[in-house]
Amino acid sequence: MFLAQIIAPALLVLVLFGVGHAFVQSNYSGIYTPKAVLDAPEPGEPEEALSEAAARAFEQESFSEKEKSEFRLMPDKYNYLKIEYVFQGSVLGENSLFSLEVAVATKQPAVLSDFFIKALREMEPDLVAETTVLILEPTREQLETVSGREEITNKILVGLNAYLEREGMRPNIDFAYIINVNIV
Repeated sequence: MFLAQIIAPALLVLVLFGVGHAFVQSNYSGIYTPKAVLDAPEPGEPEEALSEAAARAFEQESFSEKEKSEFRLMPDKYNYLKIEYVFQGSVLGENSLFSLEVAVATKQPAVLSDFFIKALREMEPDLVAETTVLILEPTREQLETVSGREEITNKILVGLNAYLEREGMRPNIDFAYIINVNIV
């Protein structure tokens, strides 16, 4: 009885799969390819004709940059990491204290983006140490004005990418953000 409960659903799935493929005809995978390349080779032509046609079409300048990007299997994806640490210190030239939070983002093909953020998450203590050195004693103007915060985020972006390069990783941090700023 137990085997019948396993075999019957498996056979049903296989039969439905076979019937479905009998009624749906497809000559391509349909994954992120432009329509010009999806045409199947004529009967009698070798199957390499499809890849050769795609290579020739890609080499020609007839495709725009947008159409060329459609050849990629995975589109670019933004991925974001909020550093789980509140950076604190003293404001330069004052008796005030500040706190701020930092996040970084990358834009890469989907899988690479996920792996890159995972690697950053694993080395987060090192990123905290590097960021702490980069934002030592900012001025009140840097913390309160848009241009000042932009200067700090650019410093963080360049510094973290330089750190990643020193560590043997590709420097793929594309954006740095200051999420929350408080001056007390």
